[in-house]
Order: sequence, then C-alpha cells, then structure tokens
Amino acid sequence: MQTNNYFCESFSSVHTHYYLGIDGGGTKTTFKLVSSDGSVNRKLILGASNPNDIGMKNTTALLKRGIDEICNGLSYSDIVLYAGLSGGGSLVNRNELNQFFGQFGFMCYGNSSDIDNISALITHHDYILVIMGTGFVVCSVNGSLKKQIGGWGWFFDNGGSGYSIGRDAVAAALCAVDGSGLPTVLNALFKDRLGESVEQHLKSFYNGGKSYIASFADLVFEAVKSNDKVAENIIKNNMKYVSDRIAVAAKEFDNRQIPVYIAGGLSNRKDILFPLLQQNVSNTALIALEEEPVDGAINKAMELFNTKVQK
Repeated sequence: MQTNNYFCESFSSVHTHYYLGIDGGGTKTTFKLVSSDGSVNRKLILGASNPNDIGMKNTTALLKRGIDEICNGLSYSDIVLYAGLSGGGSLVNRNELNQFFGQFGFMCYGNSSDIDNISALITHHDYILVIMGTGFVVCSVNGSLKKQIGGWGWFFDNGGSGYSIGRDAVAAALCAVDGSGLPTVLNALFKDRLGESVEQHLKSFYNGGKSYIASFADLVFEAVKSNDKVAENIIKNNMKYVSDRIAVAAKEFDNRQIPVYIAGGLSNRKDILFPLLQQNVSNTALIALEEEPVDGAINKAMELFNTKVQK
C-alpha cells in the first residue's frame, strides 16, 4: 500500500482553524467541515469521485465544487484538509490529487486512499479491513505493515461489491430471458424498477456505468427475502469471493484470531452477509464499522495539525 501525501505551510502560531475531511467513493463523496472549537459543523454529499471510474478531470471538478461550497466564507489558509478517495491511493492519482489540493492554499493538507479514512477510526493494532461498497477491497494491517488484497477495480474484482452484485443480477435476469439460466423473480423486480424488461434496458445499463449497475444490488437482497435461489446464489458466490480474500489476509497474522472490520454500504446488510462470511472465516470476529468514514478523514486532518503545524 502507498503512503500518504502531506504538505504544510510554516506557522509560528495558529488561532482559529478548521478541519475539512473528504471521503470519496464510487457512488458518493462526503465533505465535512468542523471548527476546532466545535462552533462550525457543515456536511455536504456529492456524487462519485473515483478517478479510475470518472477520470481525473471530473474528479477534480467535483472536489473543487464541494470544497468551494462547504468552505464558503472561510479562508483556506485557516483550514487543514485530509482527503481519502477510492482510487486515490495509486502513486499517479495520489500525486495528481496532491497537486490539485495544493492550489487552494490550505494551512496543511494530505491525501491518499479511502482505506486510510476508515483505518483512522479503528483502535486495534492488528486487524483486517474489508470495504464492500460500490467497489471492494481487503486490507491487512499488522502494526505498521499494510497489505492490500483485491481492490483492483471493477474490471478485475469479481465479487464483494455493490457493482458485482448488481452486475450478477442483470446477468441472471438476462439468462432467464434467453433460457440459459434459471427463472428468477429478479426479472419482475427489474421491470417494476425500470418500467421495461432487462433486455429492453440493456443499452442504458452500459451507458449508466459502474455506480448505476451497483444501484440494483438491493434487488438481489429483496429477491433473497422471497427465497429466490438465483439471488441466494449471487450472494453466496460474492461472499465466497470476500471470504477467500479474508483468508489470504489472515495469513499475514499466521492465522491467529484477528478482528475483521466490515465497512461500506453492503455492511448494512449484515443480517444476510455476515452468516455467510462467518461460515468460511470462523476463526475471526466480524465487526460492522458504525462510524462514518468521513469522520476518519477529520481525524486524519486533526493528526496533520497536531504533528505538522502545531508547535
């Protein structure tokens, strides 16, 4: 895993200041601004910001819009920023984003992956982190040693994400239409949602892209409640993919019992997902992360202030 990018101006003393945290994902980007005395607390949610999905130009345009809006009326020189973005951890993207944030004149700023936002919320020294949102990634944290397993993007990850579950749902419904797959209630659920059949909507699926396809993952969970075998198999296959990668991460700890934190939108379906995961990772404790990742970005901004600015 890559390290963070940090930059700070030199200040002999700092009085009123603010912390701006950004958590960027494949579906939404959350901005949160808080003042050091607690008098200011602003929050803003915009769309997807993963540069691997939408391109760096669109990412920076969205970030600028959000920063300008949430910081309205404040001087950037009084603000400490930390931004953790999905797709923002690779060397090229991290450096480009670092240069972009440098244009604002923040008191201090840092940026990396959204993984670091979530890690800032966890107090354990050794743990495994699983993010199941629009995208997917597993990360082992063994003290200061961090290793990423999966999380290579929607072209190369084959399970564990809202996108993969939504994609599998569309594929299953299409196979039910042409007879190559089993009948499933997913077809009726898609038609109710779309106002047309899955085959009629095919072009729109392609045009909608990753986050659009991920938005249909909830139909699979709805179908599971109807005991639909096709939907059940979609969930089982996706969770097998996740548990296999948790098992790889567990090897970093010699397979001793390590807490596994689950974050991302799919963690809200722990009633269905956790029992399936627990079948294959019985030597670990699964913990749904309740805190908002953007609060981890705020923690990182505070850490920057304390270690890089405050004298």
